[in-house]
Amino acid sequence: MAAMRAFEPGTIGSLRIKNRLVMPAMATNFASAHGEPTPRMLAYYATRATGGVGTIVIENASIDESGGNGTVQLRVDHDRYVPGLSLLVRRVQEAGAAVALQINHAGAIADPSRTGVPAVGPSDTGWTVASPRPTSLALDEVERLVERYADAAVRAQRAGFDAVEIHGAHGYLIAQFLSPLTNRRRDAYGGSVVNRWRFAVDVVRAVRDAVGPDYPILFRLSGDEFMPGGRTLEESAERSQSLVAAGIDALHVSAGTSANPEVQLEPISYDEGWRAYLSAAICKRVTVPVITVGVYRRPEAVEHALESGAADFVAIGRGLIADPEWPRKARAGHDETIRHCISCNRCVRQRVFDDLPIRCSVNPQVGFEDEPKGRRSEASTRRVVVVGGGPAGIHAAIAAHELGADVTLFERDSALGGQLRAAARPPHKGKISWLIEDLVCAIPEEVDVRLETEAAKRDVDALTPDAVVLATGATSASVGVPTDPDMTVQNAEALLLSSDDLTGTAVVVIGAGMVGCETALACADRGARVVLVEALGDVGRDCEPISRSMLLRHLTEADVRIVVNARVAEIGAEAVAVETEAGRDRIPADRIVAAVGATPVDQLRSAWQDAEIPIFVIGDARESRGIAEAVYEGWRAGQRAACAPRRTTSSKED
Repeated sequence: MAAMRAFEPGTIGSLRIKNRLVMPAMATNFASAHGEPTPRMLAYYATRATGGVGTIVIENASIDESGGNGTVQLRVDHDRYVPGLSLLVRRVQEAGAAVALQINHAGAIADPSRTGVPAVGPSDTGWTVASPRPTSLALDEVERLVERYADAAVRAQRAGFDAVEIHGAHGYLIAQFLSPLTNRRRDAYGGSVVNRWRFAVDVVRAVRDAVGPDYPILFRLSGDEFMPGGRTLEESAERSQSLVAAGIDALHVSAGTSANPEVQLEPISYDEGWRAYLSAAICKRVTVPVITVGVYRRPEAVEHALESGAADFVAIGRGLIADPEWPRKARAGHDETIRHCISCNRCVRQRVFDDLPIRCSVNPQVGFEDEPKGRRSEASTRRVVVVGGGPAGIHAAIAAHELGADVTLFERDSALGGQLRAAARPPHKGKISWLIEDLVCAIPEEVDVRLETEAAKRDVDALTPDAVVLATGATSASVGVPTDPDMTVQNAEALLLSSDDLTGTAVVVIGAGMVGCETALACADRGARVVLVEALGDVGRDCEPISRSMLLRHLTEADVRIVVNARVAEIGAEAVAVETEAGRDRIPADRIVAAVGATPVDQLRSAWQDAEIPIFVIGDARESRGIAEAVYEGWRAGQRAACAPRRTTSSKED
């Protein structure tokens, strides 16, 4: 792997960079309420720099009080933010990476409830009919904002950043000027293609004049808006030359707007490197380096983008959230040890939709990089028993071992992975199998893994553990209605793990949460005629919103019939009786699949209720939730179990 192009040095303007891997700007909600870096943020970025990435672009910093987006966001609209930003610069540079600051104004996407001022845009037009209408900027206000970008760039330069990136993508203010959908102006900043690009060009020129001829400037651009009537790749490729002429040193090519976030924050169904053709087209038209971005998860995908000429640099975003050590592992040829992002978009849900600090479903340490690292201590070895080999149990075993514990892991099935094995089976969910492989690979050889072993209390007690972690998962809940014994009724997990051919079979899936929807897709993929029944008024309600929109699209494409506001009253030998607002209905069926939730498997918990050692109940065994909760609780439980009092003391904890 030492000969990979990804690890050849590169240059952006006057900046020489050790490799061609870039961490793009991704908002974290780790900033302070006042817009300054926090210790958590410093540690988060320093950890990624230590992992070997060549360049880190720090998440978007607001250039003006009218342009903020996010509950907490970095700010660079006043000199008072320079000292704090300089500390962030120092931490990243000392860890070995070049560092740029992305400067941005959200425009019409800004939230007045947070900024305290009305949202503004080139016109009083949002990205969709339902979008709030911004206030159209007057000409003098446009000119003032050009100056604000320049002022922000100077502050970034003073703070010590190696470069600045102007955010012109994803539907923010500059992108709103660029698009015929949101720019309806009739002055010098609207109308013709040249005029629509004038604001972006003026911003670049102003920044170049302010920072001098040698300071590197990057520009992030949506190569294609993927919106009917919107800006196309051809226009972007043609007009990007004007940005080069104005003074940029690199183009960072992304995609989409705020109206179609699935093409910039892709859910699990998108292929690796699918956007490479966008950067490739622009590469042919400009003389500066081009950065490509979009679902780069494995070293071979990165290498293909570089070898094919699609880009000069590759940005790995969520992949570096999942594994900060991605570059070091790839360079050493240890691809099998990379912890792959599975595009579940949990990080996106936290930041974009829930206004919370980001979390990761495969890396429980995200946001906790500033915690002191525990040390392995052979002298005080504890014996820890983990029951359950799903993501919670495996993370508990790994964390306990890292702190010096002697760990035994019991799993009743013949393979590790728990419910992930079923979750990986529906169409478009293949990346879940990466997580299973990564978890299995991460288990240290010293951990005693016992497959096909049902862990009774006496078996565990025989090991005289100092702590026990119960990660026994959950079982499917029953439909709970009268059922004819002649009807085949399966739970979703059993159906997904089976290899049943359903060609021509009429299948009714009861329950339309994420599991039910994905099971319906799996049935349709096997040839079934599928009806999806939901008691509530919508489906996929527990999904992250971007993933949900894609899931609904897949259900439509698979011709799955969806019946909502329908309560199952009875399951007969040939049909399901449901009650709707219109009355009782009968849905013919050859097979029923139940996806109505899960019940924790926690029988062992009561067996240890009087134990004199700590018992930790985690993951779905505590409460049925998502992968992120299981992984985080496993990590924490493993740490606590490894530090539990020796067995000679009396301690009980749940």
